[in-house]
Amino acid sequence: MVLLISQRITEHLIVQGAVCPEEREVYVYGFDHLIASSVQVICLAGVAALLWRWWEVLLFSFSFTLLKRRAGGFHLSGHLGCIALFTACAALVVLASQITVLFLCLLPAVIVVVLLLAPVADAHNPKSREEMKRCVHVCRAVLAGEVLALLCLYEFAPVYATAGVLGMSVAAVSLLIPVKERGEKG
Repeated sequence: MVLLISQRITEHLIVQGAVCPEEREVYVYGFDHLIASSVQVICLAGVAALLWRWWEVLLFSFSFTLLKRRAGGFHLSGHLGCIALFTACAALVVLASQITVLFLCLLPAVIVVVLLLAPVADAHNPKSREEMKRCVHVCRAVLAGEVLALLCLYEFAPVYATAGVLGMSVAAVSLLIPVKERGEKG
């Protein structure tokens, strides 16, 4: 659906002469991601407003996205499924972030999973061997930065730090899914 809207917008711009037909794919891709990202932000803002937990949603989203972009892992094939799943995870994380003992339980597990498995390529987001080698160092640096930031934050605001580590946990789970799929196929 998002792709269809992106194609229609691009076709309209081509007809109007604002875009060259040769650039069709670039504009469709750009509008596709712009629309999906906008819908995601609106959904997350809705969760934050509904639960009145703006900082928790922001920290969950930031910690998940920062690690997920570097570590890779499972990707859904469509935007709408991804948006629905991410929004549901955000709502659950916001509620679970009140249980601050989760921070101490999950942080070591996240560190181990990311250090052992990341980066992980997926059929929907393949990476070349060179990209994988380059991503290892970047992924570990991101992990270290997030862990240090959340440890500092835990001292002053454990609920917010727990929301952040839960975001990292969701990203770590997405690393496990492709490993499980490879095991089933092999």
